[in-house]
Amino acid sequence: MNKHRSANTGFASGGVTCKLGALCPPQAESVQVDPPRRMLQNARQLLALAVSQNIMKIQLTIIALLLSLNITFSQEDPFINGQTMRIIMNEGVDLKTEPNLTSETLLRLPFWTEVQTTWVRNRSFEDMLDTINGLPGIWRLARYSDTVGYLFDGFVVEVDTNVNRFKDFRIIIEGGSCAFPNYDPSLYWYGVYRIGRIDSLIRVEIEIEKRLNDELASFYITTNRSGDQYSLFLIGSSTPLTEQVSNHNVQIDEYFPFLYPGQRKEIGYRDGTRTSYRDSSFDLYATANVTGLEYYGPVMKDYSLRLTNMLTLSLYSNEADMLVTQDISDGFEVFQYQLLTQELLPRLFWYGDLDNDLKPDLIFLTWYGTSGGRYTLFLSSIANEGEFLKMVDSWSWAICH
Repeated sequence: MNKHRSANTGFASGGVTCKLGALCPPQAESVQVDPPRRMLQNARQLLALAVSQNIMKIQLTIIALLLSLNITFSQEDPFINGQTMRIIMNEGVDLKTEPNLTSETLLRLPFWTEVQTTWVRNRSFEDMLDTINGLPGIWRLARYSDTVGYLFDGFVVEVDTNVNRFKDFRIIIEGGSCAFPNYDPSLYWYGVYRIGRIDSLIRVEIEIEKRLNDELASFYITTNRSGDQYSLFLIGSSTPLTEQVSNHNVQIDEYFPFLYPGQRKEIGYRDGTRTSYRDSSFDLYATANVTGLEYYGPVMKDYSLRLTNMLTLSLYSNEADMLVTQDISDGFEVFQYQLLTQELLPRLFWYGDLDNDLKPDLIFLTWYGTSGGRYTLFLSSIANEGEFLKMVDSWSWAICH
């Protein structure tokens, strides 16, 4: 049988019409076959071509996707895995065009300005080391708003998201730390100072600094009174507090201030003149199930701290309907652990009147082994109805190793 090649137009052959971009073969063999068989042959050819072109489309799509990912990686934000920092120099810090003091200044960043920083790529760590005014540090790439430049990290301190949350009260401890500073310059700051057995609340000015040749502490918190006396703790408030004697007769066991299950401690505000504590005192007690005993003490489950005025009412009143009991365990992260040992128990760090309502406020300290601890502040003036206290702030600190 003689054969010849011709373009398949689709006419008289039962095929399909080829148009630009259509899925049909550019050339097809014309054979003398019956129409049904020709239709089946054309259908098979079209199916094979469609499959091959779809595979090609998938391959092209994958290639395009890989190219786009490569472009994305090459244009990745260098600050995406960087650190958020704040300026701690009172006079501010210059953002430079190059990692040195002699380069041009892009802009001056005021105290406590937040910047995004990251390591300088394609430069060795040693190249970025510097010492300015006796303070060692590294030059980092920094971004403020849309301006990118270089910043010496001896003038900044790393912060976390806790700093950006507005809080009416904050607590922090004076001295060096490797934690994030729980500081807000918009608050009124006070220190509690102890002379003998009397604690006084005094207004202070906070300073955050890095010490010369101290590579351990991330920062130091000091006040305008640090030269004469260090505070027991510092408290910030969104409204002014009354400078006053916070406690006249401090009675805290400095060695074993935590409570074992079944133990109870009377907490009362003592102003030196009041003889009745009916409205200004309560008992702090602990409950738990003891499951074992270790070298450091008992192992406990379901440990909780509670407040009650039961003893006070029994001494000064017969009004049983005034009985109040409050569980404050929700204020402590450590209670999420199923089992607790003695060293993880919250310790009563301080109590007295901070908010001038003649009722006691509490501060607890929870140790995290040798890594640090957490201070938790409870105030009475903003407690919910039917409760003694409300947890208003906590701050975790780390021991510098």
